[in-house]
Amino acid sequence: MKTPSITAIINLIPTLGWANFTAEHAASILEVDSSSIPSKKEILRAFHRHITEQLQDTLKAEDLKDIPLWEGIMEVILCRLELLTPYKDSLQKIYTDIQEDPCLFTESFSLDLLGNDWLWENISAPYKGIEGKIFEKISIFIYGLTLRHWLNDESETLESTMAFLDATLQWIQKSMERLERLT
Repeated sequence: MKTPSITAIINLIPTLGWANFTAEHAASILEVDSSSIPSKKEILRAFHRHITEQLQDTLKAEDLKDIPLWEGIMEVILCRLELLTPYKDSLQKIYTDIQEDPCLFTESFSLDLLGNDWLWENISAPYKGIEGKIFEKISIFIYGLTLRHWLNDESETLESTMAFLDATLQWIQKSMERLERLT
């Protein structure tokens, strides 16, 4: 039995839609047994693992260790968006349709950026304790906002998204500095 690649499955989404996606329909198009098509949740997890592996191959850990925290976050998010660009149509459809399933929607954001020890260890983030948890939540927020902006950005380049991300990071950084002064 032939097993389709996760990217082949993701590339079907603009045609099938995420809400209407079924293993049977995907299997008939890919000419495979429907049992070889994973669940929607498994598809998202596998796709995010695939992109994370590409991210790790693209960004070198030693290059991230020597740059400031917020620049590291920006570098990682922009690199991830570049890797996601070939799948933008699919992702637009997924994130439009997935809003009907709040649990899967919420989980998809954490799958995109979190659960990746490599990332947190290599961007000099406050990785441990309560600071680490707060930082993770802020990072999800930043990534979620940036992803939404990018998905709605019709331009051919990441210029608008880069400007949005930069402004968001500056706002978060200033807010954190104000918070530190209060404590």
